[in-house]
Amino acid sequence: TMPPLQPARLPGAGKPASQPNILLLMPDQWRWDWDGMHEAKLRVPHIASLQGLGTSFPHGATAPSPLCAPSRACLASLREYDEAGVANNLESDYPVDKHPTYFSALQHAGYHTMVAGKDDLTKKSRLGSVLGRRNFNAKRTYNAEGLGFSDSRRCLGKRDVFHAFPKPGDPYGHWLSSRTINGHNAFDVNAACLNFPGSDPKLCKDRRSHPQGMYQDDWTADQAVELLQAAPTDKPWFLWVSFPGPHDPFDVTGPMAAAVDGLEWPASVDPTRTEKAKASGGYPSSSNTRANYAAEIENLDRLFGVVLDGAKARGHTLAKDLIVCVCSDHGEMLNDHRSMGKSKPWQGSLNVPLVCAGP
Repeated sequence: TMPPLQPARLPGAGKPASQPNILLLMPDQWRWDWDGMHEAKLRVPHIASLQGLGTSFPHGATAPSPLCAPSRACLASLREYDEAGVANNLESDYPVDKHPTYFSALQHAGYHTMVAGKDDLTKKSRLGSVLGRRNFNAKRTYNAEGLGFSDSRRCLGKRDVFHAFPKPGDPYGHWLSSRTINGHNAFDVNAACLNFPGSDPKLCKDRRSHPQGMYQDDWTADQAVELLQAAPTDKPWFLWVSFPGPHDPFDVTGPMAAAVDGLEWPASVDPTRTEKAKASGGYPSSSNTRANYAAEIENLDRLFGVVLDGAKARGHTLAKDLIVCVCSDHGEMLNDHRSMGKSKPWQGSLNVPLVCAGP
């Protein structure tokens, strides 16, 4: 039999930190071959830099489940699907009373653990909203401490934000509801931009109706930077930035739509299905098109840079004391085999990008 692989020190590498800081960047529903290295020619300089500096997997990694909550339960528990305690998206929250988490293990090892965005570990209870919790405060969400987070800024997924519509039911929704867009409540406008049932479509007919600064992925990156700024300096940290995009609906702001105007994207698999290049006019969209999917990924790459700058501002570097990993919970079919979404036993649904870089 072959002996196990042994990690080798790079020539000239300095001594790495014994407890490096760990940054996990995790978009939702990001398929393996839309990472800039394959047929879809995406402009993703931050991903490309990590791929060049670290270890990447050209055919991606296989997710433990092609569904949000079960896959994330596997990550949290370091267990296979059958043992992780979450069978599907709505059967149960993560069983904090049965399985300790990877995050709590890091806490026991001296880490300050943090999460920003949509972690989907309390998906059934909608961050406790269906249990009566009003969820004004992103720092005090249901089960955050039990899951092993020292600090957090949590929210629900794109459409779950509006599960109690017309009232907000999560911290991001409450944040939106305290702001206005074109003279209207920003929560109502965002519901319209996601084409949520019961919303007023007229609210999302303007180029300014989906501001980039209020876009949910941008909000998540801002929360991550705030967490880094507040993190103690006398202990190592772990930060999981769990972006809601590029999960469907593929909602994009006007500038995001305009950024991919006229570009062409690879056809789907079996049967081939092409999309003609078209101009968006710079208007928001929630269409599940390849152009919108690409726009979301390119925006996420920009936000990776925002979070990496937050780590750099604390003095952390990949060469010295910072490990950065990028992956996803599952893929997206993008019309392969005439299917959208995930949950299928196909590569588009099961395989995700994976790259890690650090000392």
